[in-house]
Amino acid sequence: MKATAYINFAAGKAKYCINSNLSHVDLQNWDPRGTAYLLSSFDLLRAVRDLLRVVRDLLRVIRVFTIILFTFISVKC
Repeated sequence: MKATAYINFAAGKAKYCINSNLSHVDLQNWDPRGTAYLLSSFDLLRAVRDLLRVVRDLLRVIRVFTIILFTFISVKC
């Protein structure tokens, strides 16, 4: 059986519920507001990978600005 992840974005908080059998999950009553999304485990891993890439890119930008700042400070002294 394929593992499936359900993400609930109700009340601004992400809740993850991993279930390996879809027949035990009542999707109509699980989230009455309709804010739950059915994702495969591959999609969940891809989303995590994309978030990690964003963090990596932000760290690169911070590193470049830090190098520029320290270079500017060392030249002025």
